[in-house]
Amino acid sequence: MSKTRRFIRVFSALLIGLLATSSAESQFKSDQYRNELLSGRAKSVHTEHYLVEANTNRLTSRDYDSFDAHGNKIRSINYDSTGLVSSISTSFYDRAGKRIRFRTFRSNETGLKKTYYRYDRLKRIAREITVTAAGALESLVIHDYRRRGRTVIQRHYNPKRRLTLTKITTFDSKQSKIAEEQRITKYFEGSDHGANKWKYSYDSNGNLSEWHFYRVDDGTERYLLKIVFKYDSSGNRSQELGYDDNGILTSKRHHHYEFDQKGNWVKKTSTFVRIEDGTEFPEQPRLEIRKISYY
Repeated sequence: MSKTRRFIRVFSALLIGLLATSSAESQFKSDQYRNELLSGRAKSVHTEHYLVEANTNRLTSRDYDSFDAHGNKIRSINYDSTGLVSSISTSFYDRAGKRIRFRTFRSNETGLKKTYYRYDRLKRIAREITVTAAGALESLVIHDYRRRGRTVIQRHYNPKRRLTLTKITTFDSKQSKIAEEQRITKYFEGSDHGANKWKYSYDSNGNLSEWHFYRVDDGTERYLLKIVFKYDSSGNRSQELGYDDNGILTSKRHHHYEFDQKGNWVKKTSTFVRIEDGTEFPEQPRLEIRKISYY
């Protein structure tokens, strides 16, 4: 197998994992951390993540999220497998429910970081300013809105105010993200310059159904992979299928859920299979258990 082909297969598996664990909220235009994906007025969500092994379930991490009475996420704490805190983040909102400040601490970094949000006259995010514990600028993001907000351009700058990344996101009339492009400059730390492109499509229920990834180097665009999503009758994501640039199936993931009385899942079991040259290589199943409290 060529290095390029192997990269595509591994990258496909990695992205399926990321998309499977990320909130569907990230697929939509939003400037708040909310519990809109939960039925009812959730007060807190405690999630435990496990690897399913032969005789036991091995805890890998825990998350604890809390929400205010308006559905805004106000605090998130992440723990590693030993119970030590790996990160703490806190959000602050104005009376209109707009997030105005975000504070985060990570165990592998020094001190607290704070992000301040500035809004334009249409109440859209105009700037994100992140500073270190000492008050020094760490990053700046400037938002520019075109086509009545259906195209959003984000320009990211480093502490020396050099442009590192330009992100262009396009939304349809329903505010669903349909395309995204990231243009990376030479000042982007840890990466070669170039561009990445994504395209998204949705089913009749508004669920993300297909995700396409492209890479652009020296003006040449290469189509690398596609992920297809399927859902159960309740709208929960039940399957992800990864395909390479030739349309060959390279990975598949399935989810099984158990629900509480409000219809929110409290147990999710995920299985993943990597496929190479027609041979399937199952990986360890993963288990997530949620405890949800309500107002």
